[in-house]
Amino acid sequence: MEKLSALLDTQHTAIDTISFSCNVNAKNADVWVHYCENQRFFSAELQRFHMNQAKDVIQFRTSIGNIIEFGFRDRLSQIKNILARVAMPDLILKLEETMGSDDFLAR
Repeated sequence: MEKLSALLDTQHTAIDTISFSCNVNAKNADVWVHYCENQRFFSAELQRFHMNQAKDVIQFRTSIGNIIEFGFRDRLSQIKNILARVAMPDLILKLEETMGSDDFLAR
């Protein structure tokens, strides 16, 4: 538990906290970025692609490819290092405390 608490107290840059999400339906694909800065969370829509236009589909695939490349090249080793420093039982205990053990086990 102490390892997890120490990691939470570590200062991170906005880039260290960045994540992406994508909402896709038959007509549109929306790519969002999420990050934390000064203990506040932010979300912003990066771009909307119209899936009925060939150029937008190509641009969407390129954008997602860039995000995946960023994840594997820059972020994956950072995430692995953090997970290696925190024992999984510590994470499970923290989740149980946060959500309640009954809620956690039901998921």
